[in-house]
Amino acid sequence: MSKKQNVGASARQFTICQFERNNRTGEYLQDLNEIIKNLRKYSTFTEWAYCIHDKDVYTQDAIEDMHCILEEEAKALGIKDETSLSEYVSKNSWAKIGDVKGKHIHIVVKANSSIPLERISRFLGVPEFLIKIKKGRGAFLDCVEYLTHEAEEQQKLGKYLYNDSEVVTSSSASDWRERLNSRKIDEEKYGVGKNYKQKFIIDVAEYGMTLNQCFKELDSDEYIGMLGKLQKARQEYLMRKATLPNTRINIYVFGAGGTGKDVFCELLSYALYPEFDDIRDISFGIGDSKSTFDGYDGQPVITWSDVRAGHFFSFGKRLTLLALDPHPKAQGGNVDIKFGSTRLINSFNIINGVENFRLFIQDMAEKFREVNNIEQFYRRIPVVICLTPNSFTITVNSGVYFGNNNFTTYEFYKEIRGSFAYLQKLCGSDKELLKTLSKKMIAPVVEIINEIRKKLDVPEKSREDIIREVDKMCFGDVISTGTKFEKRHNLSEFELLFGLEDYDNIE
Repeated sequence: MSKKQNVGASARQFTICQFERNNRTGEYLQDLNEIIKNLRKYSTFTEWAYCIHDKDVYTQDAIEDMHCILEEEAKALGIKDETSLSEYVSKNSWAKIGDVKGKHIHIVVKANSSIPLERISRFLGVPEFLIKIKKGRGAFLDCVEYLTHEAEEQQKLGKYLYNDSEVVTSSSASDWRERLNSRKIDEEKYGVGKNYKQKFIIDVAEYGMTLNQCFKELDSDEYIGMLGKLQKARQEYLMRKATLPNTRINIYVFGAGGTGKDVFCELLSYALYPEFDDIRDISFGIGDSKSTFDGYDGQPVITWSDVRAGHFFSFGKRLTLLALDPHPKAQGGNVDIKFGSTRLINSFNIINGVENFRLFIQDMAEKFREVNNIEQFYRRIPVVICLTPNSFTITVNSGVYFGNNNFTTYEFYKEIRGSFAYLQKLCGSDKELLKTLSKKMIAPVVEIINEIRKKLDVPEKSREDIIREVDKMCFGDVISTGTKFEKRHNLSEFELLFGLEDYDNIE
């Protein structure tokens, strides 16, 4: 039956197992070196690997298989009763557990196209029934892995473990071990049998891959076809898995038109995250009152370009205070987007506009009817940059930087010579040159931002340290008790039930 199962079939991937001698009779079958010679001869076999097994032993399973073959033989000869069957098997068995099997070769082949089995048989000089068709994307690697018997299930059966050096391959398959290791890592990460599209979805939903990274790695048609699923996966990651920053720094940049506010914001974003080359990986832009967070991809910087207090008012008080929260919170930190919600995980807001900073804050407080609580707006913006045509100044919030609770006061930090508008005009489209030439100008801004981050970041403490600290503060201890309430413990149950108003007369 097995000799006819593949008649007329063809294969692109297949395996062959051929013994040098018949294990039962010792009859010489074939020169294994001749098969190897034929294998190397044909370029249509694009990838191949083989291993000569000369140390295999008969395991319990192999002996049971042998007994099944002998029982079928006996039944074909008319032997029916159990005793006679057992005698036949015992008399004709050619091996016992632990005996070494005869020398044989396992071959794995992948061709450049599907080839009829009859032609493969002629090419390699092996019987057609020995050719076993293998299908599936990972079939070739699965079969190569079998050559060493390294898989757990093979080792559990007691099979001999062959060394990698005993596996011989075509040059195209010489990296089989690296490919196997890589696949195992993939399977641990993604699960077994995932295709590359499923892996992209998992990378986005579970491991934080961004949509911009997907766009760069996928073909345009593939990206567009997968975009809906990728967006949902990214949204899920931002909502449930993304880590919020410990602190969020808000920076206000103002100056007259033409002083280079937009280019300053972009250069500052690059300077804060020098590991990125693409601004789309760093900054998400909001440009007017109609803009929302649709398309937010988890960028660490949100740039509010050319905005005024009225723009924030159009977002609403809740969203404004949430977006500018210096200590982002997981609960209640979601913002609405089209067909759902997302969570802002940015570490920086860079706000630029033409309004003087004091007027901007005053206008915001008035629009939100929070003039009496204007400090909450000041304390949210620790760094203010004022651009002029030839220089810019850096000021910092006194309460935030010095910890003196004077949040409405800003201290002068540095004035830096330079014009971002002029640099942009000089460099034109050469972004790398612009980044290089502006590095010295931007450095003091990054310096003060990093100092403020250190002041605002609360270092994580161990559970034990927190318990000791709270114990020292005596939280829960009674500080004082009212004199009238001190006497209430003398009231009878009847008096407690009906209440007494004249506590001074309580004995």
